[in-house]
Amino acid sequence: MNQQTEYRGQMAMQAAVLPARAVYLIKEGSSEGFRRAVQEASTRWGGVSEPIVEVLPDGSVPPGHEQVVQLSGAVGAVNVDLSEDQARAAATQLDLDCTPLLRVDQDGITRFTCHPSHTARSAVDSAHVLARAGGSLWQVAAAGDLTEEAFDEMQRSALPVRRPRTTDEIGRA
Repeated sequence: MNQQTEYRGQMAMQAAVLPARAVYLIKEGSSEGFRRAVQEASTRWGGVSEPIVEVLPDGSVPPGHEQVVQLSGAVGAVNVDLSEDQARAAATQLDLDCTPLLRVDQDGITRFTCHPSHTARSAVDSAHVLARAGGSLWQVAAAGDLTEEAFDEMQRSALPVRRPRTTDEIGRA
């Protein structure tokens, strides 16, 4: 949203700054690709609205998944565990540039985002509950996850995270 207004006789522009949303491309049926995509998305502001899409062996994206990507407002694709050719084909179908997972925060438009803790003004009352380390995929999908390095870094942030202490805590959170 850009809007020009006049302020004391001078033109001023107001702009909404939004996270650069990514779509994560994984191999069809890849549990580890799914887990790794959630871990990366959980470090980013847009993680709650960044879809994970299974790519077929021929590099194509099923029509329903293509529609999800369009509706999400994704601005770039991230190759999690595909071959370069598969990722390129899928990104081309989605009309997005593709960045390798290891470069998501350095290259391409997907780098223009951050975790909410980087913009927090004060600490919150409680920590966000993540999946158990190495937890089942339903926990990862429901609560998010982080690599151990990212988890350790988040302990020093204004929005801390923690692992569940009881078996029902993810459901309650």
